[in-house]
Amino acid sequence: MASGARADLEARLGRVNTALDRQIGDAVLQAVAEPAGYLTVLLGPRPVGGLAAAGWDEAAVRVERYRHCHLGLPYGTPADPASTDPVVHALGTRPHALPAASDYAQTARVTLPGQLTL
Repeated sequence: MASGARADLEARLGRVNTALDRQIGDAVLQAVAEPAGYLTVLLGPRPVGGLAAAGWDEAAVRVERYRHCHLGLPYGTPADPASTDPVVHALGTRPHALPAASDYAQTARVTLPGQLTL
C-alpha cells in the first residue's frame, strides 16, 4: 500500500475513533443524568456523589464503550431486551471471535464496591 493511501486510511480511522469517543462520552453524560435500565440492572442505581459515583461512572464508560464499539447500539437500547441476565441484557451474548470476546469478558467483570463480581 502506498504511504499516501495508508496515511489517508489512518486519518479516516482517527476520525471514526474520535466519533466513537464522542458518542460514548455523550452516552455516559446521559447515564449520569438518567441511567438506562440496563445500566441500573447491571450496576445498581447510580450513587449521588463521591467515590461511589465515580466508580459507577467508570463502569458505565466500560459498558458503553463495549456496546458502541462492538454492538453499535445507541444509549438506552438493551442488547437483549428479553434476557433476565443483567450482563446479557446490557451486553448481549458473549461473542466467540477475538477481540470482541476478550472485550466482552473484561466488560462483563464490571464490579462496584459492595457488589458481587458478575
